[in-house]
Amino acid sequence: MPVGPQWRHHLLYTHDCHLVLALSIRCSISLLCPTGVPTTPSEIGMIVAPSSYMQLDPALSFVVYILEDTFKDMGLKRHLVVVEVENYRSAMGKMAEDIIALRTQMVRLEAENSQLRSALSLQQDLGKDLIIMLLLCSSLANETSKAASQRDRIQMLQNDLIKENDSEKELLKLQRVHQQQQEDLQRCHSPLAKMANLEATVKHQEKVIEKMEKALDSKLIEKTSKQTGDRRPLVNRQRVGGTDNRKEEIESALAAENSRLRGELDRIHQQPAPVIKQQSAQRKEALPVEERISLLSKMERAEARVQTLEAQLEENSNLWGREKQEMLTKLSEHRHGFVRTDSFKAPLTNGMRFSISSMSPWLSARAAATSALSSSWRLGCLASSYNVHSSVIEV
Repeated sequence: MPVGPQWRHHLLYTHDCHLVLALSIRCSISLLCPTGVPTTPSEIGMIVAPSSYMQLDPALSFVVYILEDTFKDMGLKRHLVVVEVENYRSAMGKMAEDIIALRTQMVRLEAENSQLRSALSLQQDLGKDLIIMLLLCSSLANETSKAASQRDRIQMLQNDLIKENDSEKELLKLQRVHQQQQEDLQRCHSPLAKMANLEATVKHQEKVIEKMEKALDSKLIEKTSKQTGDRRPLVNRQRVGGTDNRKEEIESALAAENSRLRGELDRIHQQPAPVIKQQSAQRKEALPVEERISLLSKMERAEARVQTLEAQLEENSNLWGREKQEMLTKLSEHRHGFVRTDSFKAPLTNGMRFSISSMSPWLSARAAATSALSSSWRLGCLASSYNVHSSVIEV
């Protein structure tokens, strides 16, 4: 008899009955097929269908029907399992594809991540560079401000240097003017020095004249005493009176000579130096030859001395110029902030004092030469007057 699906469901729900039925089916199959358990419905049908037991036992036919239905369900389940396996396989394939896609995406993301990290590092380096650039810009602004201040200071120092150069030029002009004034003063003092030397020589000559007068008086007394003797006292008295008269005449002549010399000295004081030179040249012509030669030799020595003094003066002036230049350079270095040395303390007037002191021997030499000429002329005059007086005494 046919069995509906309600019965089959009922049998499935009755688990114990199903187990009992399965055991009974298993036992019946083992009895019917002692060689082995059939696995497929065809085998079961081949075993059960031709059997004569189905005709004899309807329960067995029912069991066979149930077995056929069970094996159908098992085939369906197997088909479902195969489908599920296929689905699982397709799912695994999809999962593998998804895994591969995820791996490729992960590689791509890692590459992007590395790129982003490199970009981040670049951005950080850019930030550092920006900070460094800002610091450099600030330092550049500070340096430009310092450069502007230094430029202003340099301009101010240049202006100060120009002012110092102008003041130095004015100082040089003042030094030249002062030197010219010193030279003019020296030229003015030279005649005064000559006058002082002439006065000294005149005083010396006056002393010499007094000594010569005393010597002449003593010689005249001795000569008259020897000539007269003791035999002619009246003649001696007359001669003594004559000698007194002659002495008075000599004294008057010497006084006139002294007055004349004083007048010439006063005239020399009043006259300039070229007139003195002309008079000394005129007096040279009246001198003897030996005195002229001696005076010429003295003049040559004086000229040689003057030449040496001029050479020494030129050398000293060059040395003074070098020292002045060194002092000026040291002064400029000191003004610009350099170290000042100890050799900078020499005053500027040493050169001028040295030049005046070096000029004084030349002036003294010329004064000595002129005094020698005047003294030789006076000695010649005294000698001529002495000869005149001696001739008068002899007469």
